[in-house]
Amino acid sequence: MKFFGIVLSAMLLIGGGSASAATFPTFVIDGSASSIEVDSTIDRCRGCGLTAEFSDGVDGWSWTPASANESVSIDSLIDWSFDGAIGFEFFEVAVTLAFSAPDVASSATDGIAGYFSIFGFVNGGILTWAASPAVEFAQGSILDVDLDPLHFLGFGPSSLEQTTGVTFTGAPIVALAAVPLPASLLLMLSGLGALVLVGRRRKAVPAAA
Repeated sequence: MKFFGIVLSAMLLIGGGSASAATFPTFVIDGSASSIEVDSTIDRCRGCGLTAEFSDGVDGWSWTPASANESVSIDSLIDWSFDGAIGFEFFEVAVTLAFSAPDVASSATDGIAGYFSIFGFVNGGILTWAASPAVEFAQGSILDVDLDPLHFLGFGPSSLEQTTGVTFTGAPIVALAAVPLPASLLLMLSGLGALVLVGRRRKAVPAAA
């Protein structure tokens, strides 16, 4: 009887364990499918220019949330490099963030950047973004995207190198479907428990005289 109780307890733990702890998908950024475009719109500068690239570690970055509305930030997403010169210039910027998991999906955002430079000694600039569309995955999860803006004013060449990040927030993140215990295993455990119970009862019945 004691053994049957152990078997029954194991069945309940195995059968109910998958439903009690939700497992959420892992999100992975695909750097090869992501992109940054920078186009000059107003140029009143001699020698100005702006280049941008994804920071080291962005390609293949992964995150497995623990709740449906969890947030995570990447402090270094895009490295911006402004050229020291004399004058000012404005740019249109377009960023596409692509994911390879939990399935292929992406979000594209437009922005405006501008800066001034006085021979590279005094430099200042701004970067603003339009509202980013959420990333919608076929798996059912949705991630809100919030790209960091940029405002800077500084002195010397170091002020011309800037980095911005991004924050992802579940809106919501859908848990993965629980993997059910195979029916054959449940039947086997049930049968084993029944056999043990029958055997115990037979031993308890005295033999006829």
